[in-house]
Amino acid sequence: MTEKELKEFLRKSVEAAWEAKAEPYLLSFVANDLKLQGQDYKSALAPEDRLKTFAERVQDTDHLFKVVQHPTQKAKVGLIPYEKEYAFPAPSSDDRRSVARVARTRNETALLSFLEALKALPDEVLDDIHIPTKALVLLLRQK
Repeated sequence: MTEKELKEFLRKSVEAAWEAKAEPYLLSFVANDLKLQGQDYKSALAPEDRLKTFAERVQDTDHLFKVVQHPTQKAKVGLIPYEKEYAFPAPSSDDRRSVARVARTRNETALLSFLEALKALPDEVLDDIHIPTKALVLLLRQK
């Protein structure tokens, strides 16, 4: 794939996403969408380039689209038509609580998996393992 072909693919994808839902075309979709077409975007980039860097350069030079990034989710980067404006929706307090709940659940799951692994050890090995309660509680508190 050439740089010109990648620019055209991105331009068309941005237009389609905007016409369908007035939302950005997320950069995380690019690799999979191109793979479905038997293409790979990496050959169009300079060796040190990343897709976001490429998109920002095209934004500044060709004005085909604009790069937008979520204010708190740094991995959520999208493209919109150059002449349009877009702001990602602010997370509601319910969304923030559910993220905290998921993080807590992950920590609890990790701790339970660790304890399950310990359970499989022979008794003579377990006699020599001493884990302070404070360490276990700290594992649960980590986010």
